[in-house]
Amino acid sequence: MGTSERFDSVTRILGSGMSRRKAIKYALGGAMGLASTGAVIAVQQGTAGAQCNPGCGVDQQCCTTNVSPAAPFCAPDTAQCCGNQACLPPQQCCTTAVPNFCAPPDWAAFCCGRFACVIGVTQCCTTGTEPHCEPASFTCCGNTSCGPGYVCQGYPSPGVCVPV
Repeated sequence: MGTSERFDSVTRILGSGMSRRKAIKYALGGAMGLASTGAVIAVQQGTAGAQCNPGCGVDQQCCTTNVSPAAPFCAPDTAQCCGNQACLPPQQCCTTAVPNFCAPPDWAAFCCGRFACVIGVTQCCTTGTEPHCEPASFTCCGNTSCGPGYVCQGYPSPGVCVPV
């Protein structure tokens, strides 16, 4: 029985006409029976669950990807731990920067340094001091890009666009 199913069972019992004393006795009896199962789950999860203090709640995981401050944090089980964030589906985790970051899904965008470039609309320019997104039809030129009718001069430093 999963954690959410156990929670649903307990709430049904507490919502029934049963006395609180009987409900608690019933819940404690079930908890004792689950103690060995809990130990097995803790071993399977390794030490990650113990690193979040206090521990994570039901249907949560302990993310240890946080870099500054380097403190673990709790996130939904359905999320992907990603730097200082938890990416919810369908987001992707971009690992092209520190800390890693959440971006739109990989079918809509791609990772480029600290940015996510829109597929088919932008490109990742790596000609400057750091990667950045520029329009797909432009020419990368240092920390900028040159549009139609312009050419890049002086690249790599500083890289300026001049009319053709």
